[in-house]
Amino acid sequence: MEAYEDPSYYKGTVIHFYDIGDEERLTKSYRRICKYANNYHKQAYHKRFTAKVIKSEWLAHVGNALQAASKIQELATLGQADVLVYCKNGQLGSPVVASLA
Repeated sequence: MEAYEDPSYYKGTVIHFYDIGDEERLTKSYRRICKYANNYHKQAYHKRFTAKVIKSEWLAHVGNALQAASKIQELATLGQADVLVYCKNGQLGSPVVASLA
């Protein structure tokens, strides 16, 4: 289930949703990318390495976190908005994105 907030409850609020993923998805993705990187020297992995990296979804997770951090930094430093970073399960997304911003 995706996190959902209704901006109509908060006057003047804009909500941006970035699919960073929960801890379990990130852990599985990270383990896959590590497996592929550690086996890169094997011929079979070498030939399909790029496809395996994409399939791991690791780069998508990293990209989403960087996009969110960039938006937060933009809004906060230009004085365009106060920023609240919220992760639906409160485990991983908030501290990662906030520390990058």
